[in-house]
Amino acid sequence: MANIVLSPTYAKTQKPIHLVRFSDDPTEKGTVVINLLPKDPHKTFHDYLLKFSSVFHLPFLAKLKKRQLSFKNPKDKAHIDQIITEIDLLITGQSTTDKCQHKTFKWTDIHLKGLEYLDDELRNYLFAKLRAKYGSEADTPPTTTMDFFTLETPDDAVLDSVALSAESEQDKPMAERKFVIVCLANGQSYIDWLKDFNVSAKEIGCTIIGFNYRGIDYSQGMIWTQNNMVDDTIAQVKRLLALGAKAENIGLEGMCVGGVVATIAAAKLHDEGLKVKLYNERSFRSAPHLLAGTVLPDAQSSLWSPVTLGRYLIAGLVFAIFTPIVWLAGWHLDAASAWDKIPLADKNYSVIRNPRDIDPKAPKTDGIIEDSWASMASLMDEKRAEIIEKKQRKQALTEEEEALLSDQPETHQFKVNPQFELKNKTPHVIARRHLIQTDGPLHMHQHMIASFKSKFFRTSTISPNSETTTETNHALSL
Repeated sequence: MANIVLSPTYAKTQKPIHLVRFSDDPTEKGTVVINLLPKDPHKTFHDYLLKFSSVFHLPFLAKLKKRQLSFKNPKDKAHIDQIITEIDLLITGQSTTDKCQHKTFKWTDIHLKGLEYLDDELRNYLFAKLRAKYGSEADTPPTTTMDFFTLETPDDAVLDSVALSAESEQDKPMAERKFVIVCLANGQSYIDWLKDFNVSAKEIGCTIIGFNYRGIDYSQGMIWTQNNMVDDTIAQVKRLLALGAKAENIGLEGMCVGGVVATIAAAKLHDEGLKVKLYNERSFRSAPHLLAGTVLPDAQSSLWSPVTLGRYLIAGLVFAIFTPIVWLAGWHLDAASAWDKIPLADKNYSVIRNPRDIDPKAPKTDGIIEDSWASMASLMDEKRAEIIEKKQRKQALTEEEEALLSDQPETHQFKVNPQFELKNKTPHVIARRHLIQTDGPLHMHQHMIASFKSKFFRTSTISPNSETTTETNHALSL
């Protein structure tokens, strides 16, 4: 099930020398991330052993997570010598590494990732060699504030992680800083999202935490059920709390499966009294809803058509058959129940829904998540209808119900920008900056940014015409 939900084999893996770009400018040289830890040739086997270690409490296997390169190991020392040679080539413009050819990099363009895996003697050796060649320049911090770190979870998984901070955040006390933790979707690795993280950090005025779930790329361990991904997310939150951050200054966001993970994790934290914020993007209510939604007829289908009736019957059977199976397998992904545990003031969502566009070629829905029954937005539609019916019966509404009724659903609805060419892709998989509000000026990334600014600061929003923020007296919906 983990392979179906996450498609880890499709996740982009980090290269030993990995070039990262932070803009769409084709002339941008980019930033180089150098992975000091070589790939583990037996990673899958070791990931399984780590899982067994946590399940059966085998402490002698837990040492697998503590991979370390040693100065006394000739192979490890030779690997670091090779890294030093590659740094020389990058700085002199002679590198033959993919996407780095014919480019001359400065020290401020280079990030060394994985220093924690070098023993003290090998780390000292590395910097002694670099300082001998480049003097104090070797200690120059990179221009982009991008801090890589590893996080060990209570059940022995190791999460490869990164933090990108807005300049305004770096000197603040932890109790005043804002954080957004990103839960990735199917087939994703955080290395693909660094540009997105950088924009979010600058625009929100926060630190973005990205990480790969256990077993993905450099992260260690094995995902067996949805709880492993939720636990990974909660571990990131607990790390920040231990460092002095406040729960109300922490947000979780995710798209598709990542949205489900973020929602379930946020609900568990709220149950503990930790009022984290949430942004749920292009996500679904539960695994059974998602599966049944794949065979439901669309909204334009004739109710009396035999084909339509047949598809409703099949959808019902799929829901009835697969619900107990996915529950027993630990993959029910019940985001709807979790969503209900979080106050409206602490959560927001977005959906691809384009019913008003008269262009027959314009996509009307997500393309993966059936909107009328499976999407998180459909859950909100149902709740809104229940509240309207309650109001019509002259029953008193709670403050939460009044807030939901006053919310404008159109502000959460997005469509593909007409200027963007889909090229046979479904809207679900395209970058959120290419999705624009059906009744508003923001694209989906701006909507997420405005949501967190609204919830962190309560008086902030974002200008739709630029990547700069502006202050207003109005909070975003929800």
